[in-house]
Amino acid sequence: MAGAEKRSRELEALGGKVYQATELINRLKESNRELCDELVAIKRRLDTQEPAVLDKAAQPSEQAPVAVPEPDPELVAAVKRLRGERLEIRERVSRLLQQIGSLEI
Repeated sequence: MAGAEKRSRELEALGGKVYQATELINRLKESNRELCDELVAIKRRLDTQEPAVLDKAAQPSEQAPVAVPEPDPELVAAVKRLRGERLEIRERVSRLLQQIGSLEI
């Protein structure tokens, strides 16, 4: 009977690990969805601002040549942050998949 109890505890522990991994994957998926939504909003904002800047730059002017404006630092920072978070999510999911793959079921 000791073997059956040990096996039962091992299965319960494995079930707990699977549950935790599932919860983490669900949280990461939700975070990824939020990041994708934020990225879409940023891209839309960039798409609406970029044509106006290009139009202004293309118009001949009697004044001194207009320098190309610096990108919005807020957008640049947001894109960098999103890229970093996306990389972190990929690494986490990869590690989870490795851990799940190493579990003996």
